[in-house]
This record gives sequence, structure tokens and C-alpha cells, in this order.
Amino acid sequence: MIRDEEGWGLFRRPAPTPYRLGVARLQISEAVLVATYTGLARYTARKLEGCCFWYGVHTGAEISRVVAVVIPEQHNSWGNYHVSSAAIARVSAETRPRQWLNLSQVHTHPSTMVEHSVYDDEMANSRRALSLVLPNYGMTKIDWPSGAGVHEFQNDYWHLLPESDAAKRVVVVDSYGDVELIDTRPK
Repeated sequence: MIRDEEGWGLFRRPAPTPYRLGVARLQISEAVLVATYTGLARYTARKLEGCCFWYGVHTGAEISRVVAVVIPEQHNSWGNYHVSSAAIARVSAETRPRQWLNLSQVHTHPSTMVEHSVYDDEMANSRRALSLVLPNYGMTKIDWPSGAGVHEFQNDYWHLLPESDAAKRVVVVDSYGDVELIDTRPK
């Protein structure tokens, strides 16, 4: 394993088992993508990795829908970000009363490489949520899902989904209403 200057492994071990696409689907709309890029803009402009969370609801039959993009307080650098437990508590204070579920964390990488690093594996906020990686600090708008990294935790491993599976797992649908952008960072 190759380690960076902070001691985190950049390259992970191979998957112990193949990824198996399930029946669960995550629906997003163009409004989700706009809110995501808007929320991450502060970090994109400074070429720092940044993070947000997609929260939403189950709509039935293994389908979930994102209704809010939440920006936590975070510490950012060119090659990683960190969200403290206190920042997660503030996110929960906003989302729990609304009975929203954490459906995905989204973060950026400095290049087109969208595979998780060992750091990303260790810092993922939930193994039940997806983990999405946007390339080039989110500077380049992508034609979903081409270019994004969609990761799902299965069998004790964060799998990077092949583009064909990513397009089935996270589905862009027509507008289904407003999407809230909630910023929990200190003003």
C-alpha cells in the first residue's frame, strides 16, 4: 500500500467478493445536482475537497428520494476533508425532526480518479448510505453518472460500481419538487 504524507493509504486492497446490484434505487433530480454543486462551491473555488450529505425519504418498493442537500461544518484540504462528530450532531439536529434518512454522502476529489481511498473508506459516515465522489473538486459538471464514482458498501468493502450499475442504482428523474439546501456551517 502506498501512503500519503498523512499516513493514509491511497490504494486499497481489491474487493474480496464481486459487487452484486440489488433492487434498491436512489432517485435524484436536477435540483439535487444544482443544490449539491451550489453547496460545494466554496470548496470548489479554492480547489479543496468538500463534502455534503443527501437526505431523503423512502417512497416504497425499495426506492428512496433525495429531498435535501446538507452541508456540514468541515475541515478541508487539497486531498481530503474531515467532518467532526459535533458537526454530524448538528446535521442530525436538522434532519432527525423531519424524519429524513441519510441516503448518501457526496465528496469531491482533486482529479478524475473517483475510487475511494483508504481514508475515504475509514471516514465514510454510514455504511448504509451510498458514497459518491465527484471529480476535479466538482468543477466539471458531469452527465450523470458518467465520470462520478458511486460506491456501495457490501460484504465489508466499499465497491466502486461500474457505470452501468451506477446508472441503475442512482437514477435521475424529472423534477419531483423543491430540494432544500441546508447549510449547518457556522455563519
